Amino acid sequence: MIKEIIKYALGLLIALILGYIIRIYMCQWFGIEEPTIIHSLFTGASGFCVGVWVVMIKNYQIKKSDRALYNK
Repeated sequence: MIKEIIKYALGLLIALILGYIIRIYMCQWFGIEEPTIIHSLFTGASGFCVGVWVVMIKNYQIKKSDRALYNK
């Protein structure tokens, strides 16, 4: 139970970090020096969604490999 909570907390942290990194690169790509609040929310939310997506794929791949080990 505690391991799962820690795993999901780390996944959330990774998603937040990826969201911040994506926000920085999107601001540079669009040429925005000081992003507005709406732009920050949009890029932060899109980055967070990408981060959650990456973490979910990673967890799925781990579960898939665990199932492959148990089926041997």
